[in-house]
Amino acid sequence: IELDSSTRAGQWNRKAGVEISGKTWGLLGFGATAKATAELLKGFKVKVWAYDPFAKPEQSYLDSINCQMNSLDDVISNSDFISVHLPATSETKEIIDSKKLSVMKKSALLISVGRGEVINEADLEQALRDGVIAGAGLDVRAQEPPMDKRFTDLDNVILAPHIAGDRASAIASVSSATAVAFMPRAAHTTTPNSSAAFTSILSSPTPALAIIFKFLADAIKSLLT
Repeated sequence: IELDSSTRAGQWNRKAGVEISGKTWGLLGFGATAKATAELLKGFKVKVWAYDPFAKPEQSYLDSINCQMNSLDDVISNSDFISVHLPATSETKEIIDSKKLSVMKKSALLISVGRGEVINEADLEQALRDGVIAGAGLDVRAQEPPMDKRFTDLDNVILAPHIAGDRASAIASVSSATAVAFMPRAAHTTTPNSSAAFTSILSSPTPALAIIFKFLADAIKSLLT
């Protein structure tokens, strides 16, 4: 963002970037989108650490994607990039607060694509202003749409209106699968594959991953030096 703006303004600021290779990527949550993120990251030769108290993945699977399960504190304190995939529950509400932010690397980039309630936004805003972490990419917010202007004046934040699953193709696929799933019921028949297809499309990680890597590509260029 910074380099795009400066180049449009006629400047030629060839600021050095940072490679992902050799870095540690932290996953908060280890569901469908987090697993797919880890699998895609294999090509970047990064070390992946994940936190999810309910996930019990096979060790052989973890080994295949160069991932290891760790505690929340270990993940957030050792990761260069942290993507948040957690659902909003009583246990996860505002789990990312000033205390957790304070132990992150100063160069850390936080990407939120799960649920906005997981992050204490006031604490995150202050951390970004104070340089506690390098930057953030937020696709989800605690209140949607937000009623305040929080983050909008910060150069080290990328904001999106919860569009991870709102691609036209994804919406069309869900609509089609919904029709397929309900048509057999209307005809008083059953089709074994219909509900499975619907579940598969709803759990597809692709839209969220597009947001994650868009945030990452933009942020590495402009936030980390």
